[in-house]
Amino acid sequence: MSMSTAVAEKLQAGKASRVTQVHPTGLPKMDCLARKTTVVPIAPPEAEPLADPDPVLVLAAELVQERGLCQGPWRAGGPLCAAGAVGEAAKELGLTRPEMESCLRQFAVVLGGAVFRDVHRWNDADGRTVDEVAEALVRAAYGV
Repeated sequence: MSMSTAVAEKLQAGKASRVTQVHPTGLPKMDCLARKTTVVPIAPPEAEPLADPDPVLVLAAELVQERGLCQGPWRAGGPLCAAGAVGEAAKELGLTRPEMESCLRQFAVVLGGAVFRDVHRWNDADGRTVDEVAEALVRAAYGV
């Protein structure tokens, strides 16, 4: 006996059945509820707010993008190296020399160095681009 025949017999005999319709394939229609998958976002744990970026390093990144990148010695008013951009930004913001040097040291550490010449060596690497320098300055500004 086929499935559709069994279903038809149940319906004709008045037997209770959960099957109410036979598909053209001969298989009974399944009683299924439509299910909608809803993704409920899970709130992240409370975290400390991000620190404010170092304004000197952010401005230095902007200056490099505006004025261009130089490798080797730079001239006042022309393109800037990474260290020169930090110096110019600190000057614009009215920082003292020790404060500027602290920002430059922070940048050197982010680059994996410890002293100013590490910044110069990194800046002067073959193929270094304005975008790479600006990005590195912004990353250092956020301590990343």
